[in-house]
Amino acid sequence: MIEKDMTNRFPRFLALFIALTLSIPNGNADAQPSITSITPGAVAPGTTTELTLSGNNLNDLSVWTSFPATVEVVPNEDPAVITVAKLKVTLDASVPVQIGGLLISNPGGTPGVRLFMVDDLPTVADNGANASVEAAQEIPFPSAVDVTSNGSALDHYKFQGTKGQNVSIEAISNRLASPMDPVVRLLDSGGNEVAAADDDEALGADCRFRVALPADGTYILEVSDNKFGGGTCRLRVGDFPLVNTTFPLAVNRNESSDLNFVGPSADGAVVKSVAVPAAPSVSAVAASSGFEGLVGSGIATVLAGTGPQSIEQEPNNDVAQSSAAVVPGGLNGILNQPGDKDHFKFAAKKDQILKFTCRSRSVGSPAVVSMALLKADGSAVASAAVNDKDEFFIKATIPEDGEYVIAVEDLVQRGGPGFSYVVQVSQGHSFNLTLKNDKATTNTYMVDAGKGAIQFPVVIGRDGYNGPITLGLDPPIEGARFWDPVLGEGAKEANVILILPPGWGNNGARTINVVGKATIGEAEVVVPMEGSVWLKTKHAMPYIPEWYASPIFLASTTAIEEYFEPALPTPELFFPKGQTTITWNVGINRKNADFKGAMTLRATGWPEGFAGALKVDKDNYTYTVTAPADAAEGEHKILLEAYATHAGHGHYITREVALKVVNPMTIEVKPPAALTIGTTQTIDVTTNRGPGNTGVVNVSVKNLPAGVTVGDGVGLLADGKTVRLNLVVAADAAAAVVENIIVEATTNFSGATVTVASDPIKLEVKKAE
Repeated sequence: MIEKDMTNRFPRFLALFIALTLSIPNGNADAQPSITSITPGAVAPGTTTELTLSGNNLNDLSVWTSFPATVEVVPNEDPAVITVAKLKVTLDASVPVQIGGLLISNPGGTPGVRLFMVDDLPTVADNGANASVEAAQEIPFPSAVDVTSNGSALDHYKFQGTKGQNVSIEAISNRLASPMDPVVRLLDSGGNEVAAADDDEALGADCRFRVALPADGTYILEVSDNKFGGGTCRLRVGDFPLVNTTFPLAVNRNESSDLNFVGPSADGAVVKSVAVPAAPSVSAVAASSGFEGLVGSGIATVLAGTGPQSIEQEPNNDVAQSSAAVVPGGLNGILNQPGDKDHFKFAAKKDQILKFTCRSRSVGSPAVVSMALLKADGSAVASAAVNDKDEFFIKATIPEDGEYVIAVEDLVQRGGPGFSYVVQVSQGHSFNLTLKNDKATTNTYMVDAGKGAIQFPVVIGRDGYNGPITLGLDPPIEGARFWDPVLGEGAKEANVILILPPGWGNNGARTINVVGKATIGEAEVVVPMEGSVWLKTKHAMPYIPEWYASPIFLASTTAIEEYFEPALPTPELFFPKGQTTITWNVGINRKNADFKGAMTLRATGWPEGFAGALKVDKDNYTYTVTAPADAAEGEHKILLEAYATHAGHGHYITREVALKVVNPMTIEVKPPAALTIGTTQTIDVTTNRGPGNTGVVNVSVKNLPAGVTVGDGVGLLADGKTVRLNLVVAADAAAAVVENIIVEATTNFSGATVTVASDPIKLEVKKAE
């Protein structure tokens, strides 16, 4: 018997009232939706379900579903009402029962994905007045109740049953990301406990049981929260299988397969509905199980496999009895009783690299599978190390040609009819892409029309492959592109920027799937990016639905005003002909005073031979631009691209810049006819500035003969053109003819020091006549 102290009771809707009070301010038509409840708590296959959303800012809604559905947003009679909205959701009868999700958005944004059920049991609302056995709420059989618990009070529901009637009870809470930890007791009309359940070895905090009723009469379901914290759960009541997984656990993409079900009460369960995985980004699909002629389904997940799916053949408890298998592929088995061991034999070649990865706990099986790779004589080659994910792997290089065996058992020797698993065997090195497990990470983004771009942090796990990885989308999206589509050799982390086509700002709620691609040996490897580790932290869930782990979720929003732009010193970038290096300083114009973030910047489209290296120091972006010394005069176009995010809105901005290779300056010199000893004479220097040259010009004279000096020279001001220099000829200067006098003009141009020299000048130094 499971007992709880319920002496300290509060009104059952106190927690809900507080949540409503805190989360529903005055409406703001430009704000994202806030959703406090959706009723009923499931949509049904083969019909149209009307959902009522309560919250705030529920205007101009767009809805994405993880399952195939047609969604109609029902207009409110009073458009000013934005605290309630209605949706009509229509599903085909072939859609499996499952833990799915909704992404609800409006032009102001989205609160993110909400886990939500597809259920073929009719829904009953909690009446809120069932805190005692005497006040138990009557429910039909079969049905599902959307239970709301305040954490301290018990909830009671009653139904009529007959002797020998099979009853399945399932409380779904943790799988829907609710904090409630349900405990369910079945009582007879006298208050005697018939059955009870708390945590389930396969499901974690959720619970379930199946029982044959001992007599005709009224039965009471008592539901409580083991953590006393409150929350919601979906209490399913009917005659349906309680299953852990399908068997086999994996089927190949685009292939149909005969499926069975395993679990605590799966005998006689048949497939009601299952989808066939297709795209590389689809790692699993839902499958419904049921009993012939009865309403209600058990929930299971089918993994997308690759290669032949081998199924164990009993007996295979030792090496000599090993089931034949082919690798790469899948090894599917069940540890039918405590202490059970399974063995699979396969052929392998010397130096072949094989990785054996077990899937069990994450798809609904209680098995924590330990593995060992053996030679045909039973000697050990490698074994799986224990990790905190409860799903282990072996990676080994085959030492010689021959037959090998994978031995499988539960880590602590447990077993039973629901202890299923699949060992997925891959060949060669690989990699993985995961969203960084950080509090700043998100998988949901707002997309502004015309400027939409997103940035997300990716961790690259390298499993023997250290080369480049090319990012892509599955399926591809026309016009979408990655800022830098290649994760370079050895890269372990990256902040990935995805630029979306302008039309994506008008498409409501949608998803994208990011994949990494690489050629490893002779194999083309495609790996979906996934975020299950981060999502587990976010939702405090042990395992994440497969459909939820991979996508990035997008919500079209009203574009906010441009809040930044690159600040250019001039609209053109001048490069002095004959130079090889200049500096180009770019700043950031913060158009919105509240925008304090950083700008990501790059310049593309450099002409052949040119390159730009960027150094960032806070708001100063300095390019060192290099070019060939013989670059010809002319004009080119480069593109300055910038990305930033503010208030959840990522903006991608471009500015076209004219790169002009110019002759920065020429000079003309008017020397005297001759230099007379003992006198001061003048030399006139005229500068002709090229485009963009507005700096100060300093003029000097080189190679003057002995006894001849330049008097106080004057640099040309920014707007100056001609300067007159005094040449002082000493009284003791020697008479001579000098042929290589050079006049130089020096200025700073585009961050480079540019010096222009005159042609050699011939001057005679002579005595006065």
